[in-house]
Amino acid sequence: MNKFIFASISIAILGGFLLGAHIVFPIGFNFKLPNYLDIWIQTHAHLQLVGWFGLFIIGMSLYFLPKLGGIREYSRETINLIFYLVFIGLLLASSSEFSIPYLKNIHILKISCYIGVILETIGILIYICEVIKILARNKNETALIKFIKNYIYIVLIGWLLFVFLGVAERFLIFRNVISRYISIEVFVQFILFPIIFAFSVLFLPSFLHLPPPQLEVFKRASYIYILVILVNQLSNFLSVDITWFNITGYITNLIWCVLVMFLILKLQIISRIIFPLKYKKHPIRFLFDTENKSLRNHLVKSKRQPRDGYSDYGEFGRFELLIYSSYLWLVSYIISYGILNGSKLFSIKIPYSYNTVRHIFFLGFATQLIFGVGTRLLPGFFQKRNIYSTKIVILVFIFINLACIGRIGWLILPPRLLGFVPFIEKVLMYNYAVSGIFAIIALLLFGINIWKTKSQRIK
Repeated sequence: MNKFIFASISIAILGGFLLGAHIVFPIGFNFKLPNYLDIWIQTHAHLQLVGWFGLFIIGMSLYFLPKLGGIREYSRETINLIFYLVFIGLLLASSSEFSIPYLKNIHILKISCYIGVILETIGILIYICEVIKILARNKNETALIKFIKNYIYIVLIGWLLFVFLGVAERFLIFRNVISRYISIEVFVQFILFPIIFAFSVLFLPSFLHLPPPQLEVFKRASYIYILVILVNQLSNFLSVDITWFNITGYITNLIWCVLVMFLILKLQIISRIIFPLKYKKHPIRFLFDTENKSLRNHLVKSKRQPRDGYSDYGEFGRFELLIYSSYLWLVSYIISYGILNGSKLFSIKIPYSYNTVRHIFFLGFATQLIFGVGTRLLPGFFQKRNIYSTKIVILVFIFINLACIGRIGWLILPPRLLGFVPFIEKVLMYNYAVSGIFAIIALLLFGINIWKTKSQRIK
């Protein structure tokens, strides 16, 4: 799993986040934009979705699912094959696609781009087969496993749709029909939110002393969820040729917002943020096999008392701030996305677009949650009892939220407010310009902290 984690962080720093910073910097300072800006944006999105989020998700799921199912023996060769196919395919496809407008030998670059897409697709298809095989060999058919299975199957459907759309777009099969918008929506609704929610239900009750999750409610909600997003994406696909399907798409997006809000309220993470005293005395719930035995024994035998409301002694820093912040950003995303779809449905003009709202989800919610859960969980993977630096955890929290505020604030505030308050527009524009740099700093600090944690000796 180490390869997946550090590869995803490296691609994000040197690829996705770096390109994003290069895009927003000239916009904020009103400099000349890079040539072939659409290629920059497309490569940035591809590296972020498959490289940063995708590799992280694949690595985590291939580590945890066998443990959840009580499977001790699984093919490490297959897992290595998945990693190298996706990693090499992603780098080959992205670098070739990015270079095509700048270099003359386009034919060779197109071939290498196609080879990269094929390798990446094969890797993801093998991953899907491996996960299905793991789920079929499952030995522990508990309520938790049944819940996890439902959401994992949604994720697998999402990966199938995502690679199909990617291949179709790259090979120009449905040139006038397949859009990047549909691919990104598929990634959000089918892959990213379901897997994040499943792991939140798995880990957050233990980390934050939440009540036991309502697994049966979540399991039933998954059937409604898959129906809603299937209808939604079918509507998005058909609306290219049949305009009135846009209405179905807006309505199903609104239903999706309500359903996601219902799920996070049932998880009680928002209640945990608003009423912290209520959850301080909940009993500690150890994770079955997900933390190493030395850490569990250390928690049991130590004479110190854990932090109020948490199952740790502070050895992971204030990781909960990142988790709380991520879910608050998710709530703001749901509200903004709901308003956006409502405005489209009733033909009302609002000052922001889908692109702005998506960054609330990707940067505010998904990235921060990876930082928070990764800070708490990864030391256990590396057989370590603590994160390398608790101070770095606070710095990561500060810089990633500065990045979120900078990236979104200028684009989402009403124009009247920007004109009413002197200098506020310029300040927000400059903050927008450096938001990418703040995001890179946060990611770099997170990567250093994780690497140092892995490298440190057990005291």
